[in-house]
Amino acid sequence: METTGELRKTLAKCLIDAMEGRLTGDAMRGVIGCANQINTSLAVEIKARAQLAREGVAAGSMGNMKIDK
Repeated sequence: METTGELRKTLAKCLIDAMEGRLTGDAMRGVIGCANQINTSLAVEIKARAQLAREGVAAGSMGNMKIDK
């Protein structure tokens, strides 16, 4: 996993598993954490992209921001 888009795609799979009944108990409660992390990931990327724009740096397309080092 290298980009913000890949991160959100993986987190969304948790939500799909829950909706399709493949998660129960603690795993089901963890879906709330997945939803929160998707929202946080979007907010952080938007904030970082705004900062890069202020600095005159091109950020590329949404979801392709690197998350490694």
